[in-house]
Amino acid sequence: MSNTVADAIVRRDLLLALANVGVVVPLSMLRWSPGWPLVGAGVAVGMFLLGAASDRSRAGTWVLVGVGSLAIVALVAAAVNGSVPVGVVPPAILGMAVGVATNRILFGVLNPVPEARLRREADD
Repeated sequence: MSNTVADAIVRRDLLLALANVGVVVPLSMLRWSPGWPLVGAGVAVGMFLLGAASDRSRAGTWVLVGVGSLAIVALVAAAVNGSVPVGVVPPAILGMAVGVATNRILFGVLNPVPEARLRREADD
């Protein structure tokens, strides 16, 4: 695989993480949950694991899509019911940024992007 495919993956994922941080900055004016470090760390670990699984197989990609879809449905349902846990949203978004960036730095900058991800990206 060419290095340009790997470079494009790294740039896109790090830009996604940076965009999430950009979303958190205005949200930081909201009330953060008292347990925000646990929320942020949990989401970061989850995103890291989901991203790593997605990089290595199509099944991992479908798990990532499924978990993301469930999270969106849960957030919409909570908004409809008026019970959105506002204090959890900023640390969760920050956790997503940390998880995505950590995965891509470990497997894209420090180590090569997994071969399955390179093949899938090149096919698209």
